[in-house]
Amino acid sequence: MRKEGICFFIAIAALALTASARDYDVRRFGAVGDGVAKDTVAIQSAIDACAGHGGGRVVLEEGRYLTGTLTLKTGVDLHVDASATLLGSPDCADYVESPAIRHVNPNRVARGRATCLVYADEAERIAISGRGVIDCNGQAFVRERPKLGEWTAVHCRNERIPGIQSPPRVFFFAGCRNVEVTGVTVVNQPAGWCFWVNDCDVVLFDRVRIFGGMQSPNNDGIHVNCSRDVLVSNCCIATQDDCIVVRADYGMLKERKVCERVSVVNCSLMSNCACIRVSYLDDGTVRSCLFSNIMMHDSAHGINLELCPPKNSSGGRKIGIESLVEDISFVNIDMQRVIWPLRCITGDRPRVNSIGVRNIRFSDCHCRDARRLIFSGGNGNPFERFMFANCTFQTEEPVVFVNCQDFRYGEGTFNIGK
Repeated sequence: MRKEGICFFIAIAALALTASARDYDVRRFGAVGDGVAKDTVAIQSAIDACAGHGGGRVVLEEGRYLTGTLTLKTGVDLHVDASATLLGSPDCADYVESPAIRHVNPNRVARGRATCLVYADEAERIAISGRGVIDCNGQAFVRERPKLGEWTAVHCRNERIPGIQSPPRVFFFAGCRNVEVTGVTVVNQPAGWCFWVNDCDVVLFDRVRIFGGMQSPNNDGIHVNCSRDVLVSNCCIATQDDCIVVRADYGMLKERKVCERVSVVNCSLMSNCACIRVSYLDDGTVRSCLFSNIMMHDSAHGINLELCPPKNSSGGRKIGIESLVEDISFVNIDMQRVIWPLRCITGDRPRVNSIGVRNIRFSDCHCRDARRLIFSGGNGNPFERFMFANCTFQTEEPVVFVNCQDFRYGEGTFNIGK
């Protein structure tokens, strides 16, 4: 998994970022920090000045800085001090469409809009740092559903307010290299992904806390797509939607790229959907990933590996994509009060050239008080070489195995009954 290599490159990036660091206080550029006046222009001016002089820290201290979309640039560390809050605007007009996105297919961008709170395009040596809070003001864009079903009453009571285009994500890194996000706490997402890492190289998340709102839709934590050498460590994430997503959605890009060498270590995760999702609809290749030393609790799904096409899909989907998930390791994972600890589904995909889900390893993974587990490969595209070492999964219902080959596990791995 070359975890040491990931850490080495990130350390080099950190040195490069701080070698000639200089602080730019946003208040010197006119920021007020009272939570009422909009400080977008002042903060962006500080970022532009910092980048223009070779990089450094743009510092927010002692205040609540209300802002719309900001563009992060090469060499800039947006530093939110423990005494400060970066506060997203409640006005959807303040979240501008990012112009000329070079690393995203504009016709396939998630939720149809490229808006966000903080955006970076082809930037290098960038960072979000500090021990402050980033409050996305999400309550301004949602309301409680007028009708609650059995599932929504527990897992997603809110919906987006009709007629309001809420920001579909908070942070959007596209085609960037050497990215660090450290120490910050992100709260109150506006019914959208917190971090979208799209076609990036060498990315670090460390000591980040994400509390996205357990009742608002699509509040993914960290969404990694077609990126390489990504390390998520020592993070605490609680979200309505998936906590961590690792995908290879080629449709988001102008060219196909593999998602590989993603490591998630020493994290605590809670989700009303999946703590970890690997792949999704019509994805390409995801490989060589490590998930280690993770606590999952009070969640619907623990690990969700899914390559199913949408129901009733009869056309308009991508044709000729080679879907592959391989060499994924799950090590030392403890699950408590997780309904579906493992949900691995492929199904039949006649519109995709080939598919493989193989070499998936589980070691020292344990779950109790679960309801069910399922492993369902497709006809002609079975799951292959799933290995379980020193694992115990206690479930209420029998484990489902469909189109599975060369599954290796001990007698006590799967136990039925409470």
